[in-house]
Amino acid sequence: MKRLIYVVLLAAVVVLGSCQATNPVDSHTSDDTPIAVMPQPIISEYDASSIAVRIAMQSQPEIDASNAAPSVREIKRTSLRSALQEMHFEPQTNDILSQSVWLIILNGVWNVGIPVPGITPTPYRTFCVILDAWGNELRTAVQP
Repeated sequence: MKRLIYVVLLAAVVVLGSCQATNPVDSHTSDDTPIAVMPQPIISEYDASSIAVRIAMQSQPEIDASNAAPSVREIKRTSLRSALQEMHFEPQTNDILSQSVWLIILNGVWNVGIPVPGITPTPYRTFCVILDAWGNELRTAVQP
């Protein structure tokens, strides 16, 4: 009986040892160029857009809250590296540039800065939000 158990265990070790684990992030194309595979997000596109609208309607340092609900112009799932490039941001040292994020671009009106008598600041019309796969805010920015 002991011999049978050893034979079965040895066979299992040999079979498992011959299997090659694959990592989808390290997949390669036919020309051996690495390609990134985006994991499925935890939150849906709908949830990501709802969170971004909520963030855009809140006051932030030097940015007034939007008076009307902004509209989502574009939403896409991409890597943090691509989202930061699109927003013209430099990565921070602790950023995981390959992580999958939601980039949400909203249209609306946001006033920036402190009003000065006689000067009317030009409002910003675009608000960008980067959310991680769980819906946590990573970056925001306003653009003309």
